[in-house]
Amino acid sequence: EALEGTGSRVDAPSTPGLMQLNNVQHLWTRIGTTLRAPSDAFALAELLHPTPATNGHPRRAADRWLERTDAFERGWYTGAAGIVHPDLSGELYVLLRCARLRAQVADLYAGAGIVAESEPRAEWRETEHKLDAMLSALQFA
Repeated sequence: EALEGTGSRVDAPSTPGLMQLNNVQHLWTRIGTTLRAPSDAFALAELLHPTPATNGHPRRAADRWLERTDAFERGWYTGAAGIVHPDLSGELYVLLRCARLRAQVADLYAGAGIVAESEPRAEWRETEHKLDAMLSALQFA
């Protein structure tokens, strides 16, 4: 939906795929578009950010709900990483785990896929599990 105004065709599957990693799995969707007018990876990322994976869906309703109920400052929660070529084309991926490092302090960020049926304690445990790899990496910093 966010890319509707920019592309002559948006290629995305009707359902997400499953990306299986060593210690966790993610739903993911590869999205491609053929642009009507020149654009760049940064402009397209700006249209897509924040994604449903990090902020909820539908976007406007999720934004309003988060503003009303979440006191957490979300500015450092997520971003994108990938490769951007000199012509500003590229491939970007949503960052689902982030850290903010300041001197000897590391603030770690990971989200939970909260839905109506979510069990709060189970979501908390899952979020802690998501941060395990980052906690391990910090032991060697």
